[in-house]
Amino acid sequence: MALHDIRMRYRGSILGPWWITLSMGFLIAGMSVLYASLMNLELKAYVPWLACGIVVWGLITSTLTEGCDAFIGGGPIIRQSATPIFTFVLRTLTRNLMVFGHNVVIVAVVAVIFGFWKDIRPFEVLLGLAAVLANLSWIVALIALASARFRDVPQIVASILQIALFLTPVFWHTEQLTGRPAILWLNPFYYLLEVIRAPLVGGATNTDAWAVVVLMALLGWLVMFPLFAAHRRRVVHYL
Repeated sequence: MALHDIRMRYRGSILGPWWITLSMGFLIAGMSVLYASLMNLELKAYVPWLACGIVVWGLITSTLTEGCDAFIGGGPIIRQSATPIFTFVLRTLTRNLMVFGHNVVIVAVVAVIFGFWKDIRPFEVLLGLAAVLANLSWIVALIALASARFRDVPQIVASILQIALFLTPVFWHTEQLTGRPAILWLNPFYYLLEVIRAPLVGGATNTDAWAVVVLMALLGWLVMFPLFAAHRRRVVHYL
């Protein structure tokens, strides 16, 4: 279903999902020059940070944004078949993981140009990606349920993500903040970003990041599972 979604979304397009990769590449190129100049940073240090940050952030935000529509968009199938409801959560995750696979090409190109490909820790990157997907799965399940019942939820999620973009170190370095401000240690998006980006750029992963991400996944699934089990049969009535 995820592959079908991508094919239908870019039906008649020459480049297909590569349009997203191309536009993201131009965004990174433009912002690298501008922000590196504004913050007096060397391009060699800033471009890898920004490129990996935007690519990973794109995975997180697109999954959550589209997750709001997971059950609503699958309404015709849900009403007419006995397909397990969690299938539509996995459909959203898989679709965005495929697009993420296209966008990783940007990271590969930047890694070759700026020479940090030798510092990448691929095993840790894959572990980080698995941990992030484990968290996104329970979040998508909850917001998909809430969006099916309350149609204001997608707008709320979009507003939260818009604010979080500027509060999360996607464009700026964590070292630019003195001490340990609440803007970091109270920001769950920072930890999700950190466990993938740090091994991608070859930097040291924050010591708290893994503990927080794993704890978020465990607590999130413990909360989501009973709620999802109790309300999943009502989704067809919400739609």
